Amino acid sequence: MKTTQQHPDRIASERKARRGVWAAGVIVWLAGTLAGPVHAQFRVGFMGPMSGPLGITGQELKRGFDLALEHLGGRIGGQDTVVSYANDQGSPSIAVSEFARLIDKDRIDVLVGIAASNVAMAVSQPAANAGVTVLLAHAGPNDLAGKGCMENVFGIGHQNEQFGEAIGRYIKQAGAKSVFAMGLDYQAGWEMVDAVQAGLGAPVSGKALTAMSQVDFAPELARVREAKPDALFAFYPGSAAVAFVRQYAGSGIKSQVPLYSVGAIADSLVIRAQGDAALGVVSANTWNANVRNSQNDRFTSEFRAKNAGRDPTTFSAQAYDTVMYLDAALRQTQGAKDPKVLRAALRDNKGFKSIRGTVKLNTNQFIIQDMVIQRVEKDEKNGFQQKLIATIPAVGDRFAADCRLK
Repeated sequence: MKTTQQHPDRIASERKARRGVWAAGVIVWLAGTLAGPVHAQFRVGFMGPMSGPLGITGQELKRGFDLALEHLGGRIGGQDTVVSYANDQGSPSIAVSEFARLIDKDRIDVLVGIAASNVAMAVSQPAANAGVTVLLAHAGPNDLAGKGCMENVFGIGHQNEQFGEAIGRYIKQAGAKSVFAMGLDYQAGWEMVDAVQAGLGAPVSGKALTAMSQVDFAPELARVREAKPDALFAFYPGSAAVAFVRQYAGSGIKSQVPLYSVGAIADSLVIRAQGDAALGVVSANTWNANVRNSQNDRFTSEFRAKNAGRDPTTFSAQAYDTVMYLDAALRQTQGAKDPKVLRAALRDNKGFKSIRGTVKLNTNQFIIQDMVIQRVEKDEKNGFQQKLIATIPAVGDRFAADCRLK
């Protein structure tokens, strides 16, 4: 076997070099220790339906999300923050695929956003498996608030029943004895109608659920005309809201049956296209531009400045508030993003000031909040407006009793 002998001076030189590298490493380690802990980047995923039938809602969620980031200087909880965006297209299967990308490629710590309840249901368990905390800005499915509640899921925007129950109570107070209900034929639509019945304390007298892509409501409106109810409840956001409200007014039913809904049916994204057809529509909402507090004043004024004077919507308001909720909790942990520590702060979020006013989490980790009742009006100075006409205080949800979290 052939051996190679190294020169003694070369061996000594290599040993000296290794000692130098080791010493330099110790110096770097000591410098880092003396300077305090080095915080890794806080990684947030935003998910919403940026295209498809619910695309208008996803884009509006992002406007509120981005404005909150701007107000925080791009640092949630004072931490260096990296944001990754995902388009779920309102599809559970696409959402699961996009979530996998956010985990595998972007290594997110927290997921924020989500407009559709079926998407929320689809990603919650994969998020739990990955140790990711989910803050729902808009989706609020019943199952995740009840028996299917999860430690990693927080409903910061609303729980689906809150809208329906609030407007159901208001319809009952208005003296309506019979109510016909219409809405989109998917999870949130079913749950919204159930909630209206809970608020009324009685079943609706008639019901019609329509496909997500449907924009011709003549057959269903004919059923309403034939039923002659005291009130009509309808759940339609985005482009469907424009078509429905215009057809409701054009059919002549508007003069016979008052329309009640949730805020999205006549928000600032669609109300100009609806025109006078929207006048008089009464809706329940989690927020109104005229709620008076300093944080809402700042949010609404700066949103208007960025969007040609247009008022924010429920979607942008909820996304903004959700980011601020996360910011307050992360500050409370002093930047610690360990899931158990962060979730404890989310449950006991002492520093949060909502644009909605007084809010708190229920035992199922879904928000308890005042619900506003608003009516579409028009004046020469401001044009179409959602006038705040009543408040239903401290509305929670009936599913919290079934949640195992305490």
